[in-house]
Amino acid sequence: MICDLAFIYNCIIMILSILGAFLASSPHHKQRLAGYVVWLVSNGAIAVNFYYDGNWPMVATFFLYEIFNIRGIQSNLTRNKETNNQ
Repeated sequence: MICDLAFIYNCIIMILSILGAFLASSPHHKQRLAGYVVWLVSNGAIAVNFYYDGNWPMVATFFLYEIFNIRGIQSNLTRNKETNNQ
């Protein structure tokens, strides 16, 4: 039963990760922002999985992905403010 829950959890993370990547590549600001937020959640969950597995190189990789996602969120919020002020 626990194995089944772990599999379902990992499938949900995978779907969120793909959805986040798809949305983050959108030309529309709001969809791109949503993509970075979804990606932030999914990459965080993946990093936690690697942490529990003791896979430190992948933990570091996904920690950097989190920083890039935060940067993407900030960039989208800044661009939205610039667009609204014009």
